[in-house]
Amino acid sequence: MENLSVKEAEALISYFKENVISQEFNDDDTILNAIIKNDADFDKALKGLEISWYDFGEYPEPFTGVVTTEDGSKSGSFEYKPGSRYYFDQFSLN
Repeated sequence: MENLSVKEAEALISYFKENVISQEFNDDDTILNAIIKNDADFDKALKGLEISWYDFGEYPEPFTGVVTTEDGSKSGSFEYKPGSRYYFDQFSLN
């Protein structure tokens, strides 16, 4: 996992929230599907969604997060694993 400042993490989470259209788990909670606006910075939104799950605290089961643009032109994913962490450096000068 990478180190991010708290400020950087909060900015990425906010960016995702501003650009998400919908998000929901499939029936067995193994895949989280999120749709974002077509004009969103795709990589930034994907990272924001991923970080938001680590920010929520320990989710008990692993899952795959899948982000797709509204028109389906871009798609990407991440793997959430319980016990993995992002390290938020409160004192970062970045």
